[in-house]
Amino acid sequence: MKNRKNLFLKYPGPIEDKLDNFEKYVRRQSLARFLARYELFKKIISVKGSIVECGVHLGGGAGLG
Repeated sequence: MKNRKNLFLKYPGPIEDKLDNFEKYVRRQSLARFLARYELFKKIISVKGSIVECGVHLGGGAGLG
């Protein structure tokens, strides 16, 4: 974690540019989880209504609604 933080802070530029390129700063597992959630989102985009997720740990749930 500390190395990623140092890497993020080491390079100059606006934080918005760094966040737009977040895949450079995250672990492979985190990127895989993000892509899996995106694939779920694509499957439900046409479904009418709301999605409620309960019991999210540190905001790390699907976040599809």
